[in-house]
Amino acid sequence: MLTADEYPNCETFMEKATTWVLKSDAVRRALKRSLWATDTTDLRPQMNGVCFDKTDEALNIVTSDGRALVRNEVAYEGKKGSFVMPKKAAKMLADLLDGIDDVDVVFDERHAAFSNGTMTLVFRNIEGHYPNYMSVFPVAKPYNLQANTMEWLKAARNVSNFSSANTRMVKLSISTDQQMTLTGECIDLSIVATDKIGISYAGDVDMSIGVKADLLIEALSHIAEPRVYMDFTDPTRALTITPEEPMYEGENVTMLLMPMMLND
Repeated sequence: MLTADEYPNCETFMEKATTWVLKSDAVRRALKRSLWATDTTDLRPQMNGVCFDKTDEALNIVTSDGRALVRNEVAYEGKKGSFVMPKKAAKMLADLLDGIDDVDVVFDERHAAFSNGTMTLVFRNIEGHYPNYMSVFPVAKPYNLQANTMEWLKAARNVSNFSSANTRMVKLSISTDQQMTLTGECIDLSIVATDKIGISYAGDVDMSIGVKADLLIEALSHIAEPRVYMDFTDPTRALTITPEEPMYEGENVTMLLMPMMLND
């Protein structure tokens, strides 16, 4: 067992370290909404963590595994800067921030720390630059629909049990009749299931989009708001899901899902 003298000292930060003061609840909610979308492979180490990126507009807290992306926007006027936090540290921080008002953040190129006077969490940043997450968002999103979050989530769970074990794909058939039909099918077992929900859709064409059931379920289950928007361009481009009315002032979240190729 190490003595107090033998225990490693906390890291010291560079003189040019950046400092923020953030609302703990906003950071905790963002982490809880995001951690499911971190990558689990070793090919892209930066995507194994959580990106904190302060731009001119807001503080973005982002995770992605290449198939799904979660972007939390938190209103904040502080200094620009960014770092990538390891997933393990992010999980610890989400628990530590419960019941805390403000949290001080200091970071440089190598390390970062979150503290509030009674606790301090220090960790080494994941080295390298986080991919340009804004580049995957479609510039033009001509189609939009609104749906009840829980109805959509329930329907997705129902049909996902019948989807192929290999692809886990669910087809979203969007109709000008103001309905979305969700279909899960496994050709090998000759089974299929459908479920319908009512939507508000202003488009003038019917459209079908394939998505991975598990990603759709994760995205919807991490949105607390009762209704959501889905913005999309065509079946080959990413779709985004956002709350219709954000529950917390100064906070918003966008769930982006990459489509899957339909057989029909």
